[in-house]
Amino acid sequence: MTGWRYGEPRRALLVQAYLHCAGAAAAERERLLREFGMRHGLPMLHHTKVLNDTPRRLAVQVVHALDLAPPALQLWQVDWGMDETTDAGESLALSAAQLLAERDELLLLVARPGGSGAALGALVDAQSCGRIAVAGFDVDAELAGGRQCAALESAGDLLYGERLAPAVEASPGVWLLLGLKQHAPAAD
Repeated sequence: MTGWRYGEPRRALLVQAYLHCAGAAAAERERLLREFGMRHGLPMLHHTKVLNDTPRRLAVQVVHALDLAPPALQLWQVDWGMDETTDAGESLALSAAQLLAERDELLLLVARPGGSGAALGALVDAQSCGRIAVAGFDVDAELAGGRQCAALESAGDLLYGERLAPAVEASPGVWLLLGLKQHAPAAD
């Protein structure tokens, strides 16, 4: 399992944007992402303040910023410090998935630069919670029980390091958030 579906062009675009900038030093990420956005007709917004609140609070803050902005590719950095080696990023992603429900124009990728073998992060969209429910999971129960990785994996939203991690050294507490607000494809 790759952890995400290649078939949805907007999801693939967000993964490509991550791959384009995650392997670079923090100072270069904005420039690389801006160039990537220009090639794909997307403006880019870089949120320069490094975030470090709880995953649930950050989910609200980031999804709110993504929602209020015009269509664009957005970049945030979270630094929970050296002590944070658990799945805080996946908790942020699953919390954000609840807020993205039925918001087809919004997607969020939460991933740590570097890493190998283990889960790298997640890519959530408007249907993430629906896919999780179909798989027999309850988002609130999984968040409360610390089983966000299992829930995200059941939806096909978990990203794995062996497939996506650029070769970069990074603190285990640093995560990149890439948001995309774009018109959703028309339903068939």
